[in-house]
Amino acid sequence: MLQMLNQFSGIIALVAVLVAAAALALVKALQPRVKAVTPDTRALIRGLKGKDASEALQETFAHIQAMSQRLTLMDGRVLTLEDQLGRSVQKVGLTRFNSDDSIRGDMSFALALLDSTDDGVIISSLYSLDACRVFIRTVEGGKTRHNLMPEEAKALAEALATGAKPGGQSAIGATL
Repeated sequence: MLQMLNQFSGIIALVAVLVAAAALALVKALQPRVKAVTPDTRALIRGLKGKDASEALQETFAHIQAMSQRLTLMDGRVLTLEDQLGRSVQKVGLTRFNSDDSIRGDMSFALALLDSTDDGVIISSLYSLDACRVFIRTVEGGKTRHNLMPEEAKALAEALATGAKPGGQSAIGATL
């Protein structure tokens, strides 16, 4: 019985050391969070020392109200940014091609630029030895009112397929 108790005490000691090591690791992991407490909250805590409960409670409520006002202001800013981001170019499709059989080098192109609602433009440039013509077609909801050249349709399909992921960066920061 005594031998069995000695074996268990060794196991218990090992478990205790492991628990202590885990607790130490947890304390180390939480230190950055404690340090991340905002400076104004630290100042509030320092300012409450030595005050009676009524005063401390009033200051705490005032601090909470100020933080609430700041959060409301930030919410407005976030909504504005989300609106602006939604109208920025987020989906891009580019197709280069030869519009004239006598000219090589893919000098012509079709470029589709769309926002988050699939509205935007397709800019096409047709290069030949005689002239360079540029066309622009509007896109609404991923569709155009015009018949598209195959290259324009390919650029539009590419833009629609490669759209920005929700919450991700836009492909180009320009606003349509």
